[in-house]
Amino acid sequence: MQPFCRAMRVIIGQKDRSQVASYFCYAVELKKLKTYFVVVVVFTLSVALDLGAQQLNPPELTCLQVADNGDLTINWNAVADPGGNFTQYDIYSSTSAGGGYSLVTSESFIGVTNYFQPTIATLSDNYFYYIQTLSTDGTNTFTSIASDTLSTIFLTATPMASGYAFLNWNSPFLSSYNAPPGLEYQVYREYPAGVWSLVQVMPFGVTNSNYEIFDTCLDYMNFRVELSMPNGCVFTSNIAGDVFENFAPPVIPVVNNISIDHTLNRAVIDWEPSPSPDTQGYIIYLCDEGNTYIRDTVFGSSNTIFTDIFSGSLVTTGPVSYTVAAFDNCYHGTPPSPNTSALGPCHTSVYLPAISFAYCNDFVDFHWSTYDGWEDGVESYIVYHAVTPDAAAPYSSLSFSPIDTVAGTQLSYVHTFGDYNQYHCYYIVAKGNITGNLAISNYTRVLTPYPEDPSYLYLGSSSVLSEDSTMIVIDIEPTMDVFRMTLERYDELGFNWDEVIVMETSGQAVFELPDSQLSTEVFSYTYRVITTNICGDIVDTTNVGKTMLLEGQSSQERLVNLIVWSAYEGWEQGVLTYKVHRKIGDGPDEVIAELNADAELFFEDDVSELIYSDGTFCYRIEAIESPSQFGVHSSFSNEICLALKPVIWIPNAFVVGGYNNTFVPVISFANFDSYRMIIYSRWGDIIYETEDIALPWDGKMNGKVVQEGAYTYFLTVKDGEGRAYDYTGYVTVLVEND
Repeated sequence: MQPFCRAMRVIIGQKDRSQVASYFCYAVELKKLKTYFVVVVVFTLSVALDLGAQQLNPPELTCLQVADNGDLTINWNAVADPGGNFTQYDIYSSTSAGGGYSLVTSESFIGVTNYFQPTIATLSDNYFYYIQTLSTDGTNTFTSIASDTLSTIFLTATPMASGYAFLNWNSPFLSSYNAPPGLEYQVYREYPAGVWSLVQVMPFGVTNSNYEIFDTCLDYMNFRVELSMPNGCVFTSNIAGDVFENFAPPVIPVVNNISIDHTLNRAVIDWEPSPSPDTQGYIIYLCDEGNTYIRDTVFGSSNTIFTDIFSGSLVTTGPVSYTVAAFDNCYHGTPPSPNTSALGPCHTSVYLPAISFAYCNDFVDFHWSTYDGWEDGVESYIVYHAVTPDAAAPYSSLSFSPIDTVAGTQLSYVHTFGDYNQYHCYYIVAKGNITGNLAISNYTRVLTPYPEDPSYLYLGSSSVLSEDSTMIVIDIEPTMDVFRMTLERYDELGFNWDEVIVMETSGQAVFELPDSQLSTEVFSYTYRVITTNICGDIVDTTNVGKTMLLEGQSSQERLVNLIVWSAYEGWEQGVLTYKVHRKIGDGPDEVIAELNADAELFFEDDVSELIYSDGTFCYRIEAIESPSQFGVHSSFSNEICLALKPVIWIPNAFVVGGYNNTFVPVISFANFDSYRMIIYSRWGDIIYETEDIALPWDGKMNGKVVQEGAYTYFLTVKDGEGRAYDYTGYVTVLVEND
């Protein structure tokens, strides 16, 4: 029967079950009959259920709040007491979650839901609490099971050498507690004294944090932790404080870009302000081959743009690289120095080297260095372009515009243009992949020279040099550029222009182009000159120039030379006059006539008075240009030489000692340098010989007068063209007697 009694006690489930169990077991022992036993059991269960209605639930602990001085407020929800059986709340406490709980106090009013426990030791440790509810049926006292055990939040704040406050606290719930979702710890700081502010929010489950000391260099400050429950109750920890020193440097500032100021030709560094509130300024570092050098200091946390005034020579020779550190106003060490952040990655500007230009190209091909430093890389490069004709044009006068955008992996570009003899100016803008940061390169420019066309080009003359050659003279504006002159001759039969010769000129005002292997005594020739620059582009085609063809014949009977010629063609204003030039033998050239351009193009030269010449007359015509914008030019025809046959009169007798006492022929139009006269005896002996027409035969031989009679003479002479004329006959010698 004893095991059954123990089972009943368990079913009833009360802490004080001895009285109910004794009633039950006593009834069983008195009444041994089965039927009576059933009645007793039913009676006993009814009594037990009635007792359970008199035992209440424990209250629900909601939160524990520790005041600044260590006072504790325990908060709970009142229990339901429909039968009016409530007696009191018993509050138990321990410094260990596992046991050793002792009664702190009892509260006999059911509507009271908090308890104020003054100045407990929670400033140095955390305490654990639970509550039980006591009730009575008037005779018996019943005790509820224990509520969930909660702990005060105990916070410690420890100064760290790194310049942080290490905050550590405990959860107010034992591991078996089913905490509601979405809880967060709120960390408050008191600084300055009397001013509390929320400084951190940590998710439930995290029970420590590092808080950076940034707004004071050395001072005392307090912290506390709160945990708000869904029902509105807030756990409040103790206050933990200490003297904290700021050793933590500001957060590393993020460099936005390194750009080049084109007006100043200087590097400009742009960065984001350090998020650390105690930032006092920034140190600018120049990066060079893995080393960093302090360039300057910028004061003020919001001053985040710096122009390196000493970077002029750097930005023109290559990319420049910089990084930035932030510093606060807390000084430490010997000598004292502020807390300074580490250096972020160096950023390197885009560098656009000098651009070369290949003469005659209509494009420039250039490349640049990559922008380095953005964590997200380069999305694209934008090519900017401007044009100026002035080498001294300031940057401010240039009007740049974007001409293309290329991928961030492309570092070169080919720009085709149409503006020669201009300065083409360029710079590159790098664009960040995600942030969209822009970094401007230096700008450079390149002169794109193109051969400048001469302001004038004129075929001044087409003259005949010889019987098989001509010379064409071109007037051209002197330039430093090289031009190619292509002389073309018109083919009268094929009706096309044939290339004669190609020559180059540079810096000349007058240029001569020869033509050879011609027949200038038979034909006149028409020329033009096509001028191209060294790029192969045609600059201009001159006017034409047509040579004059001179022809003529001699009249032996009239002693007149007749010459005719063709007109010169090609001058802008035409021919003014024609001059007739003549040379007699080897004599000088002289102008013997001048005809108007509208006159008949022929001339008769009466040479009857020139009997003592050699009979050779050479002519050429000079055409004189009517004045034009290109000046006055002249052109010569071919030269023709006309020869008259020698005219010879030979006496048939002379008288030694008489009036005609010598023998000499009278010769006209002959070359006297070729003269020779021989006198023969009747037996064929030479008795006199001379090559000088001024030395006649005086009728003597060896100083003695010859006998009277007939003597044979031989006479030879050449005309002006070298044709020989021989004469043979007899001359009678008479001697006058005294």
